[in-house]
Order: sequence, then structure tokens, then C-alpha cells
Amino acid sequence: MVTKANIESFLSQPAIAVAGVSSQKNKFGNQVYQSLKSNGYQVYALNPKAVSNPEIDFKKNLDELPSEVKALLILTRPENSQQWVEQAIKKGYSHIWIQQGCHTAESLETAKNTLPGTIHGECILMHTNPKGIHAFHRFLRKLFGGMPK
Repeated sequence: MVTKANIESFLSQPAIAVAGVSSQKNKFGNQVYQSLKSNGYQVYALNPKAVSNPEIDFKKNLDELPSEVKALLILTRPENSQQWVEQAIKKGYSHIWIQQGCHTAESLETAKNTLPGTIHGECILMHTNPKGIHAFHRFLRKLFGGMPK
């Protein structure tokens, strides 16, 4: 069960690696990356196929990140989530958030067995100063008691 404390702990991390960032501005991964960055987070874009550009310095894997990064947000296709979970565990990450719709049964089980505070089934944009439709959706979830407690 995802708790408010799990979410607050993840969001208190000084740096967040984001797997699944796209070089295409209109893609969800890019929007999340830009939102976290504009909210003051130190974010690292991960995509083994993307080429760095003036706006985003893409990294291929977690080995390319500073050792102080210990939080991973997974925004990939479900079939790619397991490799990111395994990398995070191998590197000793303390926090994993698998965006809703981005996990397989295997990746979720692996993450939860290693890190019981793993977050899943939640949209990170609902918890990081949401704007637009995300702000409205959060308002409704709060109103009807649907936010993690």
C-alpha cells in the first residue's frame, strides 16, 4: 500500500533520476522531467536511445549518474521497467516510484520485495505542485478521500 509518508520521503530526495524521458517535448516523460525541474528538483534524464540536446543531457543508465542520486522515477513502457528496477537495486537506490501504467507484475514485485516503500499506481504530477488538469484531479481525489494517507 502506498502511503503519504512514502510519497513525501521520495519527494524529499535532493536528486531524482527519471527513466523514460523523451527528446520529444510533447511526450509525457519530457513533461514530467520539465515539471520536476521547474519545481526545483535536480533531475537526471535517462533514455538509452535518446541523444542529448541543448535542453536535456540524456544518460544511458544509472551508472552515468552521481553516486548521491538514490531516487528513481520510472516512466517507461511496462516491458522496460524491470531493467530499471534491477539497476536501481544494484546501485543501492533507496527510493523507486513506478508511474501508474509503467510496471509489470515482475518489476513491481521485485521493487516491493527489495524496497517496501516503492510507490506505484500514482501519478507523480499529482504530488508535485500540480497545474491544470492535474490540479483539478488532485482536488477531486482529496475531496472524495482518494489520496494516499
